[in-house]
Amino acid sequence: MRVIRNKFVIRNPKGFTLLEMVFVIALAGIFVGATFPLAQKYLQRGKLDAAVREFASTARYAQLRSQAGQYDAAWGVKVSSGAITLFQGATYATRTSTYDQAVSIPASFVVTGTSEYDFAKGTGRTTSGTLTITDTSGSSKAVTVNGFGRVDF
Repeated sequence: MRVIRNKFVIRNPKGFTLLEMVFVIALAGIFVGATFPLAQKYLQRGKLDAAVREFASTARYAQLRSQAGQYDAAWGVKVSSGAITLFQGATYATRTSTYDQAVSIPASFVVTGTSEYDFAKGTGRTTSGTLTITDTSGSSKAVTVNGFGRVDF
């Protein structure tokens, strides 16, 4: 095949020109630059959802242990900056720390509202309240625990 450009004969042109490669790389850069903030927001929201689900799971587990009277004690859950702690005892202050089970959450999350739920031995009842977890972007999720220990989010 013969292609004539600027009076020069090029035989069997193969590959891409430098200009075509630069154009494709520039388009790829624009695409990545536009989608990166969206991906970051999606990942941050995923971490927030995971922290809320972890709290709900831990609260339900504490309630089950209290209802079963495991180790003949009440159980509870405490949320602080950077951790969700399952504990044995009537309150976090009077707990038996050897039974603590802590799950880490991002320390940058801000926890407001009722951060400690103590479940009564045998009944699994607790004081009702709402816990709100807020991430660095300002997104927040509220978790409500009623007196019977039902967790809604």
